[in-house]
Amino acid sequence: MTGPIGEPGVVAITGATGRLGRAALRAREGSWRALIRRGSVAPPGVEAVAGDLGDRDALADLVRGADVVLHLATAMGSSDAGDMFEVNVAGTRRLLEAAGERRVVFTSSVAARDPSLGAYAASKAQAERLVLEAGGVVLRLPVLYGVGTQVEAAILGLGQRLPLVPAIRGRDLRPLHLDDAAAACLAALSAGEGTYTLAGPEALSFPDFARALLRASGSRSRALPLPAGPMIAAAGILERVWPGSPVSRESLRAASAGTPPADRRAHTDLAFAPRGIAAGVAGR
Repeated sequence: MTGPIGEPGVVAITGATGRLGRAALRAREGSWRALIRRGSVAPPGVEAVAGDLGDRDALADLVRGADVVLHLATAMGSSDAGDMFEVNVAGTRRLLEAAGERRVVFTSSVAARDPSLGAYAASKAQAERLVLEAGGVVLRLPVLYGVGTQVEAAILGLGQRLPLVPAIRGRDLRPLHLDDAAAACLAALSAGEGTYTLAGPEALSFPDFARALLRASGSRSRALPLPAGPMIAAAGILERVWPGSPVSRESLRAASAGTPPADRRAHTDLAFAPRGIAAGVAGR
């Protein structure tokens, strides 16, 4: 697989319709081609290839003539374990096979540093190994915030319904704004090598993170700090009665495990300069 290539020409992207994909496309330059599930609509100005990570013909069409691949598609923790490994591991392997010598930038998770957290972390760790063995670039992302992101939507959704929003205690997070994550993805298309851990510049507890989001949204709800053990146990019960629940034991274990600081190499190699929480939540 090729190393840094200068400004990319045609960029092939998976996960284009997700929040991070849309943020990357808003800031894009050049020509982009996106793998889009049948029945979905491609973002404006982007060439669409209908298919998914299980469709080898669609993957071949996606990368044909492309200079670099940005792989954002993922099965999140609300999926069952089989789906996560099919999408995150087998799907990544098929994409790498189609990409050949092209540079591939893969978005992973800080959870991948500890596969024992659960199936999502384990699947991301396996996919990372495949990408690195092929000479690609791995970006480990922390909790992302910004309009419509998963954690923010969950916190604000609870804030609309409850006077007190449960917030797990644990090690500090370093939340990263969606647009700063997208900027790092675009920079990695033509710079850097190996694995980068990304993080916001501020360390704060999950309850403090929830408070910042609730205040910025104008909500009168307050964050209620709760110990990790009971919350994880309650999530286990919820998973049994509500398959596909957005709150899983693994997501809570990952939240309580905290976020490491960003790699110094990210600042130099990718010109990574994320905004603080105050700036990130301003103007909502």
